[in-house]
Amino acid sequence: MKLHQEGTRSIDVVRALGDLIPAYQHWSASRIPTDGLSPARMRILSFLREAGSMPMRALKDRCGTSATNITGLVDGLEADGLVSREADTSDRRVTRIALTARGERQSRTDWEIYESRCASTFDSLDPETRAKLVQTLAEVRRLLAS
Repeated sequence: MKLHQEGTRSIDVVRALGDLIPAYQHWSASRIPTDGLSPARMRILSFLREAGSMPMRALKDRCGTSATNITGLVDGLEADGLVSREADTSDRRVTRIALTARGERQSRTDWEIYESRCASTFDSLDPETRAKLVQTLAEVRRLLAS
């Protein structure tokens, strides 16, 4: 889709993002280290690394998936020794999910490899173009959050 700036409409932005998002998801998933972690499992480990332990429901909401799906993902991560289930100290009905020491190490290592692989794709852009891209993406994120 090649458009002149003055002829670009807001709907063109929506359509361009609609084309970009699935391509980005496929591309970024292909950069994940191939040691058995799926994109969804890596995302869970990343969320836990950033936020610390969290209730299963919050993790489900953060991942935007169903309770059944998050349970299956957490079951697999727990079986691999990457996460553990803990009782919430303030509400016994709540199960919190936490990274194990092994999960912390695996998450950090895989994330560094992933970021490096992704970043290398943009090495061919000149610094000014990269700066403009980062600025534009930050603005899009701000608009989507409002």
